[in-house]
Amino acid sequence: MRNKLANTVALVYEELLNRGVVAEIVSTRPSLIKYEIDGRVHYLHSVVSDNESAVAYVVAQNKWLTSMVCDDLGVPHPTSLTVKDYSVEAVEFLREHKNIAVKPLSGAHGNGITLSIDSRDALKSAISVAKEYDSRILLQEMVGGDDIRLVFVGGIFAAAICRTPAQVVGDGRHTLRELIGIENMSPDRGGDVFADTHRKKIPISHATSYLGHRYETEVPGAGQEVRVVGPANLGTGGWARDVTDEAPSCLIRDAKKIVDTLQFSVCAVDFLYSSPDDYCLIEINSAPGLNIHDDGRFGPPRGVVALYVDNLLLRGTPIDNSFVK
Repeated sequence: MRNKLANTVALVYEELLNRGVVAEIVSTRPSLIKYEIDGRVHYLHSVVSDNESAVAYVVAQNKWLTSMVCDDLGVPHPTSLTVKDYSVEAVEFLREHKNIAVKPLSGAHGNGITLSIDSRDALKSAISVAKEYDSRILLQEMVGGDDIRLVFVGGIFAAAICRTPAQVVGDGRHTLRELIGIENMSPDRGGDVFADTHRKKIPISHATSYLGHRYETEVPGAGQEVRVVGPANLGTGGWARDVTDEAPSCLIRDAKKIVDTLQFSVCAVDFLYSSPDDYCLIEINSAPGLNIHDDGRFGPPRGVVALYVDNLLLRGTPIDNSFVK
């Protein structure tokens, strides 16, 4: 069953065993690990444990609540609106902001997200895509900058990466559709599952949603780099590099404010960053992949899985029930 676990869960499971902790795989998809500390049984789903604050988990799962918490704590975030369908309010939001993002209110891995919406037709289509993942839709003003993810474990800043979206390089002859097909045949692309030695293939559904008519018609010039998906996720064919040692202090400060207030035991906080005076918190991930931060392909291994297990064992002491009659 070990080889059926997602990478992060497998590493956490192995770390528990290596430390002599009694651990058992209950389920692989979805993941559920059972482990014992001092005779008490705990369960672990992905990296969500019984150490986690329920409120923190709920806020992270709801992008609108995330924006409300940002407002309350004075953390910059994009102007947002929730809708249930293509509506007058949605059109007015587009008119006001000119260029917007459409996202399912909950969800992860870039699923259902469409960026750079600048027309009513594109807005209507993007809302339909988002509704495949959640009946509630979030509209946000588009903001630019580097996509930086900060990971915190036990309230401590542990690592950071800068993510880049999937792109292709033009040759002056092939369309974007053809270039994506060529790129997906590369030995560097490992299929639909992120393997240890490969990037994921570029999902066609994400490319067509992001590129629109350009997918079939645009022929980039020789050497021209073209972004072909919206979200800068590894799951949508993107890449990342470690920026732990150069993470902007303003991002660490604001992320820690969120982490400490909501009492996350582990989370990732995603920002779009242009400068210390120009950045926005985009979302919080309550179950981030930790393996990337220990994988030498992206930069120096940061020992995040070991830090996570340290925190898991430290906070897993038995509850004192002696007062219960």
